[in-house]
Amino acid sequence: MAGTMTMMIHDVRDGRVGLIKSFAVRPLIYAELGPEHIGATVVYRNHGRAEAGTITSWRDGMVFAKYSRGDTSAGAKASDLFLVVGSVDGAP
Repeated sequence: MAGTMTMMIHDVRDGRVGLIKSFAVRPLIYAELGPEHIGATVVYRNHGRAEAGTITSWRDGMVFAKYSRGDTSAGAKASDLFLVVGSVDGAP
């Protein structure tokens, strides 16, 4: 997306692989979500914590992602999520 600012988020807990990582991210825009975003990595950031997850679906303004190795997805408002565009620590 042209004109969208990319920033770094550090100390992101990635429970999917059991690591702490740093990611290059951009804001997640709900209206732009499409089938290609299933499986994309997002960072949930709220109340001083940051966690990496994998998008599984979205509905009614909520985006659902898995934040661990399990099968359960958690919903979050799109405004609390960032789309990962790169990782300092390797591939997301």
